[in-house]
Amino acid sequence: MEIQPISNTNQPKLSFRMKIALILGSVVILVALFSFGYFAFVLYGSGVSIFSKSLNINVDEVPMYPNAHNIINEEPLKNTFEVHKWKFTTIDTPEMVWKFYVYEMGRRWGFYDSSSPQSAEKSLIVHSCPFYSLDMTSTSIDTNTYSITIRLLKEPCI
Repeated sequence: MEIQPISNTNQPKLSFRMKIALILGSVVILVALFSFGYFAFVLYGSGVSIFSKSLNINVDEVPMYPNAHNIINEEPLKNTFEVHKWKFTTIDTPEMVWKFYVYEMGRRWGFYDSSSPQSAEKSLIVHSCPFYSLDMTSTSIDTNTYSITIRLLKEPCI
């Protein structure tokens, strides 16, 4: 049995209009894919993404440092942003307090350290909707005691 080569003469030829329609259809699909990719990149790069996880953190769920004393919970500020602030004293170093919050907030909700090495203020953030950050500042009261301020910020989804 002999194999015959396939001939292209029996296939219908595409008209000029059909070729243009195929090219335009391909361009539209590529533009749509590129636009979606660019849109997702811009949103993700800004930290606000349609792909971010959704969180709803109740301030009462945020752990209090175990060796905190003289705890003062300030009245929350609720405008566009929601800000909760509490202060306490401890004989532990600010570094020990910060390590506690980095571990606990990371384990519970996925926060990560975004502190600037040049700043005394420490900061944790989590990319979510709504967006949350936790900041810590500290001052020395005496040689063995520190005053710690913790601020939890909640920004609404855009």
